[in-house]
Amino acid sequence: MADAVGSLPLPGQMHVPPLSGSMAAKPQCHSHCRALAADAVGLPNGGAMPVFAVTTAKGPNWDRARGIREQPFWDQHAAFADILTARGVIILGGPVASDEDDDIALLAVEAPDEQALRSIFDADPWTVHEVFRIKRVRAWTLWLDGRSR
Repeated sequence: MADAVGSLPLPGQMHVPPLSGSMAAKPQCHSHCRALAADAVGLPNGGAMPVFAVTTAKGPNWDRARGIREQPFWDQHAAFADILTARGVIILGGPVASDEDDDIALLAVEAPDEQALRSIFDADPWTVHEVFRIKRVRAWTLWLDGRSR
């Protein structure tokens, strides 16, 4: 689907709606930001969307002299993550303590499969500019979820 903003084609299950509100007013956010806001459709057997535990890590362009919110392209990355969260792609996430210095965050992400998940995050400005990378993706079966209370 194309519009004046443009879009990235994602694997067959993705549809990218036009941006609205604050994202439409941010020209510094690449058209790639739209890909993260994709709605997943066409789940097999009408089942629930699979959930993945995603660990992110510092990329080659991470500036170790700066804090997380001072990294290059922070505003664009944050806007991208906000859209994914609003769309229900990111269920929850944030910086995580780790014994490994390069680890940044742990995310719970809904996506049809790992390939679709990686395609979505390929459009993140921090991925595009190698500020961070997806370190690990693990399927996660959620048995306990207090958010619906």
